[in-house]
Amino acid sequence: MSSRIKIDGTYNQYTITMLEEMKINDFSFDLRPKSFNFVQEYVLLDILKEIYRPWNRYYLHFENEKEYVIEKILNDVKASAIKTDNTTDLIENILLEFSDGLPVQYYESFKTPYIFHLDERHRLEDFLACKYLKAVNLSYAYLHHLHQGGKLGEFAGSFLKLLKRLEQHQKIEVMLLRDWDEDIFPSLLHYFQFHVTSFPLNHKVELSYRNLNYELLKKYIKGMI
Repeated sequence: MSSRIKIDGTYNQYTITMLEEMKINDFSFDLRPKSFNFVQEYVLLDILKEIYRPWNRYYLHFENEKEYVIEKILNDVKASAIKTDNTTDLIENILLEFSDGLPVQYYESFKTPYIFHLDERHRLEDFLACKYLKAVNLSYAYLHHLHQGGKLGEFAGSFLKLLKRLEQHQKIEVMLLRDWDEDIFPSLLHYFQFHVTSFPLNHKVELSYRNLNYELLKKYIKGMI
């Protein structure tokens, strides 16, 4: 269904190392203070100092955050990556991730590749002049809601038409955010080709809070690959 799997809400080194062994190379760190998987900046930096890889992708997930906070964390993360890899100050595998409804100019102001979660708060038309957009993330819950309301076909047609206009300037990836036990309704794949599928670390793959069931996690991932 997609060529890559992205794991959302990563918060420790061991989990990332295990996932790397399963050929997972996309990791999102949740920097939203109210999130169950919130990771403090110093923890994030400690993780990257140990296991930063230039061939992985690292996403920094924010929501309704102050610009100066994002700029500080982004600069600290890039500095840590440069120090760890000891190669170049051109860091292209650290991306911002947004799940809020702020203006496009806000996302563009960081001059860093980013992905955003598209829902009813956004119009894709607003992103036609963007420069740093890397991917659009569509949640399965949102698409299923449109499907049940008989609006998925209309949405997909408009989305794909606008995507072609965006891709006149740069390649835009389409991501699908879904939970581990969600079954994809067949017609979804007739409308969309997803480059990346995102799965959250949550109670579906945990024995208790932040105590992952690694055998179950491996089983799920093997079934997706």
